[in-house]
Amino acid sequence: MIDGLKVGYSAKNHIKAVCTMMFKYAIDQEIVATNFASLVELPKNERSEIHKPFTPEELQILWQNKEDFTAKIALILCYTGMRPTELLIMKTSDVHLEERYMRGGIKTAAGKNRVIPIAEKIFPLISEMHNPENEYLIPENGQPLHQTKFRKRYWDKSEVLKSLPTKHLPHDGRHTCATLPDDAEIPLKIRQMILGHSSHDITTGTYTHKTIRQLIDAINRI
Repeated sequence: MIDGLKVGYSAKNHIKAVCTMMFKYAIDQEIVATNFASLVELPKNERSEIHKPFTPEELQILWQNKEDFTAKIALILCYTGMRPTELLIMKTSDVHLEERYMRGGIKTAAGKNRVIPIAEKIFPLISEMHNPENEYLIPENGQPLHQTKFRKRYWDKSEVLKSLPTKHLPHDGRHTCATLPDDAEIPLKIRQMILGHSSHDITTGTYTHKTIRQLIDAINRI
């Protein structure tokens, strides 16, 4: 089953982990005697070709349709480098419009609670979404919009995204943000901090006003 899935190594590893825990529970309940999931050998961790950055031409189409909800989300993902879930669970209190940054992030030590600079290009989009009366930046009945619902209800049905030459996944926005700073010759250390990538010579847990300003200036160059 795992060999036949068209997903990345990380997703396959998560599937194995869940199945391993289920078998452990089954052994505890004396349903089975062997944890077969732990014996599964995952395919080689090769560079994923699933995700493709948005091209300049595609970004232009998104900007031309920025009033469309899904196009707006795609642009925010492209210019912040956030994972879709990171944006969807972003709390309004963590959005600092005057200072031009947000705080959020998941998954890794370097990625959690990081400063996410707000580029001038997407500032109007985030300002429009920002409502102090809502707990979350993108709420649904007072709760964060779940990623699966977002993809099925909005992303997969978006006529704007369907019009693009390439079929994109929500996570492609993060890959786009990883590409744009490289093209703008932004220093590697700054790119790592924006994306929440770990680096041995960067203390991402402490952000000074100077550091935040550097992140904002860098993201404004793309």
